[in-house]
Amino acid sequence: MSRDARLESYRSLQEALTALRAELERMLDTSAGAGALALRDRLHALETAADNLHRTAENDFRHFGHELRTPLNALAGWGQILRNDPREPATVTRAAEVVERNVAALAKTIEAYTG
Repeated sequence: MSRDARLESYRSLQEALTALRAELERMLDTSAGAGALALRDRLHALETAADNLHRTAENDFRHFGHELRTPLNALAGWGQILRNDPREPATVTRAAEVVERNVAALAKTIEAYTG
């Protein structure tokens, strides 16, 4: 599920929760017992769905961070190697290959998450 779709789902759930809370308060004020209990069950189900969506989004964000750190660490490491000995042609060639590959990996990761 794309980030935009997750945000839209979360917003929809939040709106539904707000509406159900208002309805529940109204029903409780008018002593609509059975209806209030049914509404409480719906509210609980929506709160659970919202919590699950939030947890999924947090997990996706952690995964995204990991996917970014891995190629960034390679880029940083090869940057240090080049700074220490930029005269060795084989090292420069290898560094360029690693940089190109990891930049492509970063672009692919970002595209997958922002699609």
